[in-house]
Amino acid sequence: MTLKSIIIASICGFITLIGGISSCHSVPSGHVGVPRLFGKVYSAPLPEGMNFLNPFATVVDYDCREEAFTIDDITFPSQDQGALPGLLPETKQ
Repeated sequence: MTLKSIIIASICGFITLIGGISSCHSVPSGHVGVPRLFGKVYSAPLPEGMNFLNPFATVVDYDCREEAFTIDDITFPSQDQGALPGLLPETKQ
């Protein structure tokens, strides 16, 4: 092998390595990845884990874990204090 062919082979190998690394995307646990390519959204989302896709695509990770929250203080500004027909049982007077 000549020096010229070794240099060309190493440059091609380097470009292939960079292209392979940029084609990988890791979606964290509890998230879903939505890939976009030039502004167009792919039809299928990416599941959790390692995914391979177009190296020019960008991926936006969305959190889809369940979040629990509590509401402690609820005040009703109306005079009947929330006794709306169909929502709460009405009391007989």
